[in-house]
Amino acid sequence: MKKNISSIIISSLLLFSTMCSTSFAFDPQSFLNKAKDAVNQASQMTSPSTYTSPSNYTHNEVIKNVAKKLSGGEIEVFDTKSKALINSFTPGMSVSLAVYAKNNKTFEQAFNTTDKPADMQKIRVNVAIYDGDKKLGDSDEYVKDVAKEKETSFRIWVDPTDKTIEPWEETVNLRNRVFAIKEDTYYKLAPKVYTVKFEVYYEYGNIDEVASTSIKWDLSGQNFAKWQNLASLINKSEYNAVIPDKAGQKNPKLEAEIKALMAYEGIVKRVILIDSDWTIHRNEYGIITYRILTAEVIYKQPDGHFLLSERNIVQDYLGNNMWAKTRLGSAGWKQEYMSEDNIWK
Repeated sequence: MKKNISSIIISSLLLFSTMCSTSFAFDPQSFLNKAKDAVNQASQMTSPSTYTSPSNYTHNEVIKNVAKKLSGGEIEVFDTKSKALINSFTPGMSVSLAVYAKNNKTFEQAFNTTDKPADMQKIRVNVAIYDGDKKLGDSDEYVKDVAKEKETSFRIWVDPTDKTIEPWEETVNLRNRVFAIKEDTYYKLAPKVYTVKFEVYYEYGNIDEVASTSIKWDLSGQNFAKWQNLASLINKSEYNAVIPDKAGQKNPKLEAEIKALMAYEGIVKRVILIDSDWTIHRNEYGIITYRILTAEVIYKQPDGHFLLSERNIVQDYLGNNMWAKTRLGSAGWKQEYMSEDNIWK
């Protein structure tokens, strides 16, 4: 890293001195423009093998940029009930994805990560729905504690009427199934045949490809009505399970500010302040920079669905025990659709 920075500085000076040597009259604006151009050009000289993931990258974009396409194993899509491999599925089936390490090795052996902490190693699967070449939506999930294993599996789609799944397992997987992707994807579907693509990666700091495949999802004809019915059953089960967390404090003024800030998302029904107090943040010199707390905001979306959204609430420090106006920080992990009946529970 130090070497890269030094190279940038040296390159900047060389470029800048070269440009300045051709100038006979001093022009302040031209001077600044040339200095800026020199630094910008030098910044492009860093090694292309050095990869830094921007904080605003999604996980899928990171995978796209750093995955090593080495095919470290294989994957199989199968009917959970019959255990038969499938290349197409229809509503009424429960579908699972099996992931195997290469050459009958454990995952850490297959990816040569025996020198790394096992609990840092995980398998991630990305599932995407395509209508022709157009991607309608995707989602990813991961599983840990697989380094010492030779295989693992993911529940991709759980049919709520499938009696072969144990009740406790059904409850878990209805809330965490991979294939659900996003609620808004449901409304993009029509009576036709879609393609579902699976991409599996092994992560341990690096991101390596295990394998990828695709199957057909047949929603044509009468399958579409059956799908809509099953989707509504799952939605009802999930929505009824989502309950707001208990409030850590009541602050009507702050709640009103948050409500106004979140109005762009939809009609805000309730704001719950989860933390009992602010958490103070300081910089490396011990100087207070801002304070933050967590809130849950429940709002009605334009499509009529209710979403519980966890948000970080921030106030920047102005000095002299004064704080700036409340602003929204990043969204938290908890982003769940819920029943209107549960809003005030």
